[in-house]
Amino acid sequence: MVAAVHLALGSKLRKVETVPGGLSAEEWGARLRVSPAVYIGFLGGPAEPPNQTRIMGRFMAYVVTGNSGSDEKTRRRGTPTTIGAYPILAVLIPTLGELRVQGIGDLVFTGEVSNLFSTAFDDLGISVYAAEFKVGISFSTVPDLSQYADFTTFDADIVTQRPLPTDPIPLPDGEAALESRVTLPNS
Repeated sequence: MVAAVHLALGSKLRKVETVPGGLSAEEWGARLRVSPAVYIGFLGGPAEPPNQTRIMGRFMAYVVTGNSGSDEKTRRRGTPTTIGAYPILAVLIPTLGELRVQGIGDLVFTGEVSNLFSTAFDDLGISVYAAEFKVGISFSTVPDLSQYADFTTFDADIVTQRPLPTDPIPLPDGEAALESRVTLPNS
């Protein structure tokens, strides 16, 4: 999907990338400051009868336009120097709506475009639209697991920052209360 968007719109956009389904407000805030952009997110999907080994996968293409100095009309329609949300959607929907995903199937536009307007986005001078696409994804083929190594150890660095609300004697902010290296055998 990202490659298809790059091919169709790449030179007109600052960013095209995938995003996890559950971004925090802070993570979205950082991404929304980069525009014009298209972000693709996989949102999961319901199982399909009869054998429940197939889902109808839902993908959203988030279109972000604008900047702190732009008005609503400019964010929607664009200018001679910056593409707007409507022209992006006009290219994006047929591009992704007719995309054949190798080994999976054809992506289908659901007919749903949402205007994710919020006062906070408007205050930032940003417009965000989301176009929904679906594709059937089968889990009926068992992958060859021999290509993966066996899990043998859990290995991690753990740092606990202070102060904690329960600390009897607070340390200066940012000072590590505990640093340790943990390696646990798989058992």
